[in-house]
Amino acid sequence: MSWQDGDPLGMRLRIAPGATLTGAPSGYPWIDVTGDVAWDMPIHLTTGAADEANETNSQLTWTFRDGNGRYDVENAESDLYGSWDVGCAVELAVNLGDGSGWTVVAIQYVGEIGDDYVYAPNMTRRDIVAAGRFRGMGRAETVASTITRNVRSNQAVRYYRLEDGSDSRMAVSDVAGQPPMTQANGALPEFSSRTGVPGTLAVPRFTAGTTLNVSFPTYFKVGTFIQWQWLQNVKTLTTTNQLAVLYTTGITWLIFQDPTFCPRIRAFDTSLGTILYTSPVFGIQPGMVGDGANRPDNHPWWWMSVKLSTSGANVVIDFRQTAMWIDANGVGQIQQWILSSDTITSASIGGVTGWTIAQLGGVEDVAIGHMSLFDSGVHTNLDNGTGAIIAWPQNAASRIAGVANEAFIPNSVTSSPTVTMGPQQGGTVLSLLRDGAAADHGILDDSLGVIGYRGLYDLYNLLPAITIDGSNREIFYPFAPKRDDQKRVNRVTVARPGGSTATATGATDLAKAGLYASSPTLNLGSDADLASHAQLGVRIGTAPGKRYPAVTIDFQRAPHHARAWLAMRLGDRFLVKNPPKGGTRQSVQLQMRGTDQLWINRRHWTVTCNTVLADPYNVGSLDDGVLGRCEADEGTVTVVNDVDTLTTSFSVATAAGHPLPIDSATVPGDFPFSLMWDGEEIQVNSVTGTTSPQTFSVSRSVNNVHKSHKAGSVLRLKTPMRPAF
Repeated sequence: MSWQDGDPLGMRLRIAPGATLTGAPSGYPWIDVTGDVAWDMPIHLTTGAADEANETNSQLTWTFRDGNGRYDVENAESDLYGSWDVGCAVELAVNLGDGSGWTVVAIQYVGEIGDDYVYAPNMTRRDIVAAGRFRGMGRAETVASTITRNVRSNQAVRYYRLEDGSDSRMAVSDVAGQPPMTQANGALPEFSSRTGVPGTLAVPRFTAGTTLNVSFPTYFKVGTFIQWQWLQNVKTLTTTNQLAVLYTTGITWLIFQDPTFCPRIRAFDTSLGTILYTSPVFGIQPGMVGDGANRPDNHPWWWMSVKLSTSGANVVIDFRQTAMWIDANGVGQIQQWILSSDTITSASIGGVTGWTIAQLGGVEDVAIGHMSLFDSGVHTNLDNGTGAIIAWPQNAASRIAGVANEAFIPNSVTSSPTVTMGPQQGGTVLSLLRDGAAADHGILDDSLGVIGYRGLYDLYNLLPAITIDGSNREIFYPFAPKRDDQKRVNRVTVARPGGSTATATGATDLAKAGLYASSPTLNLGSDADLASHAQLGVRIGTAPGKRYPAVTIDFQRAPHHARAWLAMRLGDRFLVKNPPKGGTRQSVQLQMRGTDQLWINRRHWTVTCNTVLADPYNVGSLDDGVLGRCEADEGTVTVVNDVDTLTTSFSVATAAGHPLPIDSATVPGDFPFSLMWDGEEIQVNSVTGTTSPQTFSVSRSVNNVHKSHKAGSVLRLKTPMRPAF
């Protein structure tokens, strides 16, 4: 027999004490503990959003029978002692008995082990609360920018990120035990002033007379060379200025830029009295780099690298300039120039003792960040720094996967197209994951032991996975549709960090309901992207119909839906048809955003889903008989005469200057199609006539709405073509 035939539902609980959580859950050392579960107590699982807002962490609760103290973390005689504790992975699986085997419904991580002495002293129980990956992420450390990750991975021996906040008075060292960079012989730079820079958080702006300086314990190279690297903006100047200084016990190295050329390097003796070396003229100016759309004039950020090595009694210099910008197609571009094998004779590198950043000449400002020093003896895989920005710009899926990977969290993100994002902002792992999901309007899920992500593209035009039919008595409590203004938005102004704004307005809804405004900030890659995101916000916020915050399936009474349910994921769709009398008469498609599942005694199994209307996620599809139809302007197609409830053929007029509905003789394959007529759905079977007015032959009351209509009433497509992005 199977569960559908009356047997208890097959349920399995496993734990993985001692698992390495940076690996995939499939490799955890699972132990079956099903026999210790108190099945007379409910098992409760929640996933996704519970309130139509941001995603929340999933959570699983259950109770162990524990008279022998196996699950007491302080019981040294337990076989699980030292391995069973907060953080232990837990897996819940279901077997329907239909031959399909076990389906994992949740992989969670223990967050609470409660001693329950209600049944004491002989029936002690443990109440367990486990949660998904998101639970602890809000307390995690701030995730680094892409350049910082690159510099750290190359094991910089001295590193000042210069990503400090706007109210900073100094720049802290990223390498432990080193002093900060502080003001020296001038004013402080404007910290966190230059935003939108590829691969980094905001860096400071140095105006005339501003400086930072640090003297740190002398560093002597252990390899064959050292590399001094940093990020800098390059611009056309009116006078020569001093940018950065590297101090060593043998030579003082200075980077400067004059009005004619890009930054160059000059070497002085330690007294700064004698010039030992000046790099030759490159002949490359900021406005000359690149060609056509690829010129970096609007993205003048360069990665500078000075490589110093010893050859006998001489010092060999490699001075590399790497220009980076975004081309006309939004793709990150890299171009390099390098002056190699220049030599200063009778000189030595000595130990590195400190740095200065200064703008002491000219009136122009300069921005500098990520001052770093590398040693080939510490890390042999040194590069010119292009790895710091080569992956920028990132799309949302890459950002989410990258952040998760940095935190050593397994992930499964969409392979579908996602939006281009702006530079990674500061924040915790969780805030950056949600930053990516918000920009792409997708769904994060942590219920299966990994960070799962479905993008907006994945939510388009889905077919219902389950049809809930009221005529089969499949509408279960709680089921509480409501029409309210909780999610109504008819004006959306979208901003991007360090960028502009764009506003979209639903004029018809605004006139009818008054102003409902929203002002989200989305970390998008370009100001040009803002308008389409604002329009999407209005489309979702003014979608007609009720909200369905609770849609329930009782699998004891509708077991035929269980298999399809186990295959559903957040973002999949329900179709609800034949709802109770007195409510909505027409069918409605709903997108699942959150779930609340309850198992009692392995017999009673219910799920209540938080949903949103799926219609705003239906977008145009060429050659599709439904989604490929374009809507005329509002009010363009109207009925000529009054029409009663039974009439199936009537005259329809199209406003002058607008294209006519195509007649069925010309394109018979485009028929039938559906229209909405003041709440009544009709099916158009044919259109005759090639001038206005035309004759429509229809089937009436497709959605069980029966009504008469006045002359001038408007006909609209039931599912008009909508743009995707």
